[in-house]
Amino acid sequence: MSNEELVETPDVSADMPRGEGVKSVTLEMESIADTPWIGMLELEPGFDGTVKITVKGIDLVGNPGEAELEREFEIPSPIPRPSDFSLGQNYPNPVREDTSIPYQLPVSSQVTIRIYNTTGQLVRTLEEGYKVACFYGILTRDNSVFSDQKEAAYWDGRDDNGNMAASGIYFYHLKAGSFEAVRKMIVSR
Repeated sequence: MSNEELVETPDVSADMPRGEGVKSVTLEMESIADTPWIGMLELEPGFDGTVKITVKGIDLVGNPGEAELEREFEIPSPIPRPSDFSLGQNYPNPVREDTSIPYQLPVSSQVTIRIYNTTGQLVRTLEEGYKVACFYGILTRDNSVFSDQKEAAYWDGRDDNGNMAASGIYFYHLKAGSFEAVRKMIVSR
């Protein structure tokens, strides 16, 4: 059975496991002018498994034919998007050597983090650059990291001149677009 010999739209079916991440499956077949039949299999984000596609048709002489194709698919889930801006608590805190500063952006923004000592003196500027809307190192309640996230901002514990910051209390200030937030952290050497 060849595509050119089919009398009518072939019967197409897909056999696959049902489970989490499979919301719906769409199978469509159509012929465009004198070209072979074209089919489309649409899987929802989050699908991970094997799909067996069976095509059955009847040629011009009336002979039935069947073809099967089996393929593995892994359709990634969409990355969750935060609903609001947030600046998280750095970790580890207290800081011994270095630390990560988590934040989240509901819209893509230019991100800058400034670290100040208790006298208000600027210690370090972390130019994160233009960041897409996403979670950046945000932890869940059980302190595990979201799988679909980007890296948190990183501070190596040094000032803008490369010197290790002294023990004490510091404040970090996030500016992302028009959003601004400040949090406290402790450096303990």
